[in-house]
Formats: sequence, structure tokens, C-alpha cells
Amino acid sequence: MFSFQNQINRPALIEAAAFGHLDIVVLMLRKNFNVNEKCENGETALMVASAGSYLDVVNVLLSHGASLNEQNVVGHTPLMKAAFGGHVEVAKRGASINTRSNEHNECALSVASYKGHPDLVYILLEAGADDLNFALSAASKGGQVTVVELLLEYGAEINSSTFPLPSPLECAISNSHLDVATLLIEAGGNINGAISNGNTYLMMAAGKGDQRMVELLLVYVYTQVDAQIVGLKPHWRGEAYEAFIYERTKTTTTIRKRRRRRRRRVRRLTEEYDEGNASNYINRSLCGTRNDSSEANIGMVGILFTKKPKQKQQ
Repeated sequence: MFSFQNQINRPALIEAAAFGHLDIVVLMLRKNFNVNEKCENGETALMVASAGSYLDVVNVLLSHGASLNEQNVVGHTPLMKAAFGGHVEVAKRGASINTRSNEHNECALSVASYKGHPDLVYILLEAGADDLNFALSAASKGGQVTVVELLLEYGAEINSSTFPLPSPLECAISNSHLDVATLLIEAGGNINGAISNGNTYLMMAAGKGDQRMVELLLVYVYTQVDAQIVGLKPHWRGEAYEAFIYERTKTTTTIRKRRRRRRRRVRRLTEEYDEGNASNYINRSLCGTRNDSSEANIGMVGILFTKKPKQKQQ
């Protein structure tokens, strides 16, 4: 077997495959170059061709017996290399899909999920890729909304964490991926759980200065303790903010009571007006006296909402 190497100690076949030189690869294979020879970092010609998305070179190498399960010094396989670029050809050729690296414990599914290649993720899932939870955290860290949705449909656990990544929601919040965080929360993500250092998600977002993420979390997390820690004033934005204000100041209750009282007064006024006694009702409410000039007093209905009745001095 021939094994000529270049100045950076990478065999000639690997060098040709790395740049997609199909004719040279074919020529060397015909001259019996070792198709599975490795360079110093453990990579093979199939790995570098897969990483470069040179599909013609990949097919030629596979037809000459290139191994799909070789690993480099950090544990990456040709399939993982293909996953970085979203190339599905190697996955379709029967590669070992659940092999893990010894660098970050990732597999092909988690790599494709992090890089955001839903087509490849789908193929791997259909082929039996089993580490959905780690892949969900990876996709959340990469901000890949489509992949997150796909993994959840296939049964990934939304509140799980797999070393070395934390939970999907923490990955999304720590990397400021608002769309992913929203999706995870609405799908049942636990926003009240403590993160790795004991803080809350709201504290983490506030510490990063991520205002949009803080606003999102305040919609779902509005306890008094968290609000005091963050130091933000609530805004009127939906029922969650109203509930927040109710717990803090009881302002909501006061406003609602005033509105109910006004509605009751308008209702009573309407009933008396229908009976022809509107003038007398208005005078009793405003002045405590009787006045026969109904036209003048009907125009005073609006005062019921702004002024209190005045008693006539004796």
C-alpha cells in the first residue's frame, strides 16, 4: 500500500479528499492507496470528504471500502463530520448513528440538532437515533426552533438535562434565544426550577442584561421574590401582569371595585330613566334636592363618573 504524506503530515489521499479532487482520489484508489489510513489527528479521507460535503468523493470512498465507524482522536466519526454540514448521504449508507465522541459526549443527532439541519435530524430519528434529550439541549443552545419542535414531537423530555449540557430551557435563556425559550415554556418547560448555580432563570436573564428575555419570563414568573431581586416595575400587559400587581399592591382589586360601583350606578340610573324619574334620580345623587328641570340635569350624567355628590348647606 502507498502512503505518501505532505508537509503537514496528512496522507496524500486525505489531502485530495479534503479539497474534493475526485479524479485524484479515484486515481490513488486504483493505485491501491489505503482508503482507511489516518493522519496524526486520527481523521480519514471519508471524514474530511464528509465534512467538506464532497458527495462524489464520499461515494467513491465508500464503494472502495471506507469505514463508516472510524473515529478521530476526539471521537468524531464520518457521520458526525457530515452532520456539521447537514449532509445526509453518509447517514443513508448505514453509519453507526449513536456513537459518541470523547470530547463533548456528542453524537451525530446532537451535532445535526445544534447546527440546525432538520432533514438530517429526521433521517437520524427514523434510523433509530436514541439520545433525544441531549439533542434537544443542543438544538436549544443553537437556537434551532424547527429542530426543537421536531425533537419534541418525537418524545424528547423537555425538562431533562444530559451532561455536559444543562436543561433545554437554560440553554435557550443563557444564549438569548427568545423564540426557543417561548416555545419551550409554552410546551411545558419548568421555569421555576433552579439552574446549575442555584439561581432562577429570571435572575440569569436579568444578570445578562437581556431585557426581552426578562419581559418574557415576567409574563410567566411574577412572584414577589423574583420581582424584588430583578428590581423591575411591572407593566400592564395581560392577566399575568395584573396578577403580579395584585400580589404586590392590591391596585387591581381597587380599580375593579371602582368599576363595578360605577356600573351599578349607571344601571340604576338607566332603570329610573326608563321609568321617567331620571331627573329626580340625578338631583338626589348630585345635590340631594329635587329639581323639575329634567333637560338641564340629564346632561349631568357624566359627572357620576368623576365627582362626588355635594350636599346643599342648610
